[in-house]
Amino acid sequence: MDRSAARLAVALASSATTPVVSARDQLTVDLTARSSALALASTRRDFRSLLHARDAVDEWAISAELRPPTVRAYEAAAAELLASASEALEAGWQSSCAACGQAVRVAAWRWEEALDADREQGQPAARRATCAACRALGRRGGDAATMLPNEVASAGLLEPTVRAQVDGRFAGVVDGAAARWSTRQLRSLDALGSALERSSESAVMLGALRLTLTEAAAAMARPQRAGRTWWEIAPWRALLDAIDTRRRIYLTAQPVPPQLTMSSELSALTYPGGGTIVLRGGAAARTSLATLVTRTPAIRVALLRVTVGGSADEISDRAIAARWAGEQGEPDPLLVALQSNDAVTIAAALARLLVAMNPLMRHDPLLVIDLDDHAEQLAGVLTAISLAGAAGSVARRLDDDRTPGLTVTARMSEPPLKGLQSRSQIALMSDLVVAHGEPATPRQFLPAYAAARAGAAHAAGELLDAAAFAEELRGVADLHTKLRPAGSFDQLIAVADGRIFVEGRAERERLATPASDRADAAAFALVDALSAGDGVDEALVALDADPVGMSPELRSAMLDAYTSVVDGARTARASRADLASERFALVAGLLELGPRMGLHVAVAPALASTVVAGRTLGARAMVDPIDSSPPLRTRSDRAAYDAVDAVLYRRGRAVLFCEVVTGPLPIGELLLQRHALIASDREVVRLLVLAPALVPLLQLRLARDERLSAAWETGNWHLLAADRVAALSRLAAPRLADLEGHLGVEPPARDAAQLDLSSMGWGVVNSEAVEGVDREPLS
Repeated sequence: MDRSAARLAVALASSATTPVVSARDQLTVDLTARSSALALASTRRDFRSLLHARDAVDEWAISAELRPPTVRAYEAAAAELLASASEALEAGWQSSCAACGQAVRVAAWRWEEALDADREQGQPAARRATCAACRALGRRGGDAATMLPNEVASAGLLEPTVRAQVDGRFAGVVDGAAARWSTRQLRSLDALGSALERSSESAVMLGALRLTLTEAAAAMARPQRAGRTWWEIAPWRALLDAIDTRRRIYLTAQPVPPQLTMSSELSALTYPGGGTIVLRGGAAARTSLATLVTRTPAIRVALLRVTVGGSADEISDRAIAARWAGEQGEPDPLLVALQSNDAVTIAAALARLLVAMNPLMRHDPLLVIDLDDHAEQLAGVLTAISLAGAAGSVARRLDDDRTPGLTVTARMSEPPLKGLQSRSQIALMSDLVVAHGEPATPRQFLPAYAAARAGAAHAAGELLDAAAFAEELRGVADLHTKLRPAGSFDQLIAVADGRIFVEGRAERERLATPASDRADAAAFALVDALSAGDGVDEALVALDADPVGMSPELRSAMLDAYTSVVDGARTARASRADLASERFALVAGLLELGPRMGLHVAVAPALASTVVAGRTLGARAMVDPIDSSPPLRTRSDRAAYDAVDAVLYRRGRAVLFCEVVTGPLPIGELLLQRHALIASDREVVRLLVLAPALVPLLQLRLARDERLSAAWETGNWHLLAADRVAALSRLAAPRLADLEGHLGVEPPARDAAQLDLSSMGWGVVNSEAVEGVDREPLS
């Protein structure tokens, strides 16, 4: 299951259903289906599903996903297609190797002007070709790109019958559609299209071949802008590449659940049993669905999905390329309008769609709208939902292709939240920053701001205006340029890298735990998911769902801290149990190292009974018999003090608080909450003993959060990589001064004084050599 299906499965799980209604009577509907994601998610819940494909290409792709052909059968059908048009595929692409003179097939010609490819006896600027004879002899890998002297590419005129067939394929399309391909390409594409029309393959295989030809034709099309250099790709080369791409997709496709059946008849919804129905979307399909649901009381629509956005130009180009595969239909105007980037157009189209699907709303389905991360689209979607009498919540998403987007969910019967009032832009953004707990760019806050504004309007009984709302969101995205810097004591201030934060006293007092702590917990959940062998997609969905979101760098650092990618598959670096054992072993190492340095040691009461290597951690503690409770404890919050993993101290001198982390890394909770309740003196040093894999994540979080970096400095925190504890333990007579040479991401020279402990009578002054002390070099 891909991440889109996992996200929809989570939505279905949270969607309220009537207990007395069988799951088989629950229907999920995707009105703008681009993939089989909803069908896969519905199958897990035993729901039936109906997918309205946006166009023919999506219909072919979805059918191939739900009924994938075997790779062997697909290869045989593709080979037969190539053979049936072999004569046309060879014409115009024959030449000779400049090195050995053997015949070669040209894979592409390069033209300085895109239209030069249609000239009679035109001279290309370069070519791509492979010589089988040279490759067999080990010469240049068979590269035959060197052109012959005065080499020309023969175009030739299309035969009248072929020209008539080509014009017939593009009848009713924008003028000049066929001019997207050269004469050489047109001849081959027409032969391939005619071969498909004569094919006797099954419907599923025919759809896969049509999809292949469409993808090859789209890859060959010349650029729309005149004057650009163009590589005229040979149809045989483009088709082989498209076949290989399809073949890889079918080889790596996840198995389809055996209970998932597919049909193309809408009447199958009235039959017992489950399954998925795939239809071409459009006004007629929507009318038929609304009529059927109205006349069939047993059908209850649990979820209604709509996708907004996408490249309208890409969809148009793909529809034109699909004409070679026999598709003559035109996209539905309403679905085309949903691909706009204009808020008013999207709001009007989505409102019309919801009105047309009003019969599906009688059981109050969950409305799920996927859109691009685009302010205009977000304004249009929330405006349409406002017109329908709802507000909607917004979450971020990151699909398998790493394309960022947003998902708006709404239920029409959901009452407005009480107490919400219309507030100024600055006040609302300040509340969002306080809840987020760390600096972020206004662009990151945009979805959360839009959802909050829509919720306030819903609570006040007001309707949003698409154009005005879009303008407001554009102003929010540009908020950083309008704010004053730190020191102005404004509610909101501008900080580095285009981010904003709060500085007003009231806002500072209400600051929440940094959102990165919550994201870190979601990333660490992957460890359990990977260890169990399931739920990975759900964990990734939860990681990316925060409407404010995180930077790609931070997300990557979190995933790298707990997981790694081996042979294309993500695996956990260590299990939760192994990480816990590693942590306890490090605490034990610190408790044993302290007395060797002449320090008393104490362990957190919650860890005292933990057994490591046959002894409890409490048995390793060696407290001062006279002063077993350092004075610092009486001036601190007792619960916070006693939660510190290990305390190394000496009466009247210094205290070392040691926090050991192997995963997860709640650095905000440590610095801003627990240790904010523990008093600090000149003699207090805090050590964060960290697993090496977590060090880059710590560096990034400190660099991106001014509040954390300030707490790190004022709390006198120092980093001690976990592997350095073992290095210190190997010293014959370790002293506290030896600790200084092991601190930091890249420990400095041995004579560096990071802690300045020598001035307090600790260790060796100026790193003087002491007999019996192991001075092995640090790695």
